[in-house]
Order: sequence, then structure tokens, then C-alpha cells
Amino acid sequence: MRLLFIIFLSIPFSLFAQFETPYQSTYTITSESEPLWITEMYKTDSDPGKVVDLYDEYYKTNTFIKNSHTQYYKRWLRSISREVQSSPSLDRKYKETQNQISTRTESWTTIGPIDWDHDAAARSYAPGAAHVYTIEQSEANNDVVYAGTANAGIWKT
Repeated sequence: MRLLFIIFLSIPFSLFAQFETPYQSTYTITSESEPLWITEMYKTDSDPGKVVDLYDEYYKTNTFIKNSHTQYYKRWLRSISREVQSSPSLDRKYKETQNQISTRTESWTTIGPIDWDHDAAARSYAPGAAHVYTIEQSEANNDVVYAGTANAGIWKT
């Protein structure tokens, strides 16, 4: 009984331990003498390129002093470096590449053997799946590719 009481008492602690506390939710300008890179960095839709340029420009003429803003700048750069930066030109190139790939892609057709183990569903997490052991290009027609599998036969494009 005592063990159950301790377990039920500790559940709220483990639940509250999972909550994330944001580093800094909002930033208010405390003085007008703060550099532009600081105010630009704390904007919700800040431009990373502009912030980096303002930061570099500021520290060309001023001595570097480590403070909470420079520390946050390093963390901020690391966090945005892990995100995919999208731009209209990259989006257009991506769509063009996807269209080219989809027009070049041929469907695979089986050559044989057609029969496979129908009872594999009861024994396997992926019935009918096979390892591809060889991929060969046809000598007669370079547009045809053959794939040989362990238990699903031979396939061609």
C-alpha cells in the first residue's frame, strides 16, 4: 500500500518534468544604445542574413564583449542552421527536378516466377518483400534495367 502511495505521489512530478520552458519568450528593448543586430535578431520574422551582416559590421568597429545577447546569438545561429531555408528559386528548381524524375521513371514489371509464398503473411511483417541482390542494365537496350530478388523473382523496367 505504501509503495502504491509513493508511485501515485511521484506521477505528477514526472509529468511536470516533461514540460519545456522556453529560453526567452519575448524581448523588449531596454535602451536605445543597443546595436541593431540585437533588435533584428529578437524579431519574430528576422532575416538571418541581415542579422549576421549587422553582427559582423558591429564587431568590426567595437570590441567583442561576451554577454547574454552574444550567447543567444550563437544558440540562435545553431538553431536556424538545422532548419531548411526555403527560397523561391530553390522551390522552383526542386519542382522542376521532381517533374523530370517523374517523367523518366518507368514502372517495374515482373518477368517471373509469378508464384510466391502466400502463407508468408502469417510469418513475416512484410509478406512478399524480398531483398534485391542484383541490378543489371540490358546490353541490347540501355533503357531497360533488370532487378533480381531473393524470393520475388526477376523484374524489369
